[in-house]
Amino acid sequence: MVRLRFRSRSAIALVALSAALALSGCLVNQNNIATSDKLAPTAPTKLTPTRNNVTYGPEDHQHLDIYETSGTPRGTIVFFHAGGWCCGDEDDVDALILSQVSRGFVVVSVHYGLALEESAEEMNDDADRSVRWVKAHVDEWGAEGKPVLAAGGSAGGNVALLIATSSGFFAEPNLPADLAAMSPEVDGVISFVGPSDLRPYINGKIPPAGLDGQQLVEEYLDCSNRGSLKRGTSEPMPACTELRSLLFSPLFWASLHMWDNGGLPPVYLAYGVNDELVPPSSQAIPLAEVWGMSAGSSNTWLDLAKSTHNVTFELNTAAFNRWMDQFD
Repeated sequence: MVRLRFRSRSAIALVALSAALALSGCLVNQNNIATSDKLAPTAPTKLTPTRNNVTYGPEDHQHLDIYETSGTPRGTIVFFHAGGWCCGDEDDVDALILSQVSRGFVVVSVHYGLALEESAEEMNDDADRSVRWVKAHVDEWGAEGKPVLAAGGSAGGNVALLIATSSGFFAEPNLPADLAAMSPEVDGVISFVGPSDLRPYINGKIPPAGLDGQQLVEEYLDCSNRGSLKRGTSEPMPACTELRSLLFSPLFWASLHMWDNGGLPPVYLAYGVNDELVPPSSQAIPLAEVWGMSAGSSNTWLDLAKSTHNVTFELNTAAFNRWMDQFD
């Protein structure tokens, strides 16, 4: 894997931080990559699902869309949408993920409970349940015995990373027997600009950037260290504790696997070097370092795109496709 040579002034500060990845992770080449190595600007951002509004649980919000591929599937990608944990739905599928349908992968896009309506625990219970449901139903699209990957963008990237790092911790206590019998472990995970360490948001070390990241995290965790009120009420949120911040931080869970060789699955991490909402210095590079110590450098890929929060069309798509090709 080619090492990056950063040329933009805004990215120079990342060089020292990323140097540690030489032993623990693999940096994806972003140095003068060809236009053909990126997702084409005309790539579809919407496809028509083969099946839509399929229920995976009894709650109104527990439904998903399925995008089947032609021929025999190579695997299934379970995708969790972006939206700051408060917004969005299963219609919002990343274009790079959708591009994998034509490459032989089935994409299942999940709608999960959102902040202000569901707790963070319930939100991640939904994610756990959806992965179990997919595993119980892969034979319906001919992918039994094939890899199942978790993927997500932004807030959904956080959810996907938690699926991979805290497998089974967030689970409904009364799952039906058929789902309880299914392991929620995944064979790989993809995170596009997913927050991995929530402490800097709660502590105010990541300042507002367009969207107020601290407010989004506060509403996700239902707590605040700046005396915020619950939206639409005069009732203050309880103070955030270190433990609550860590509980929903994939970096914390990944660190528990640091000395567990092979304890974490292959990962593709993609972040923008100019992203102020999810800065790679605190949210990508530390995670890649820790992940590589468990999964190994060849299974830990970090793509630092020359972009802000919207990275999809600036990523090294050729490299991403090579990473995906291991799942045959």
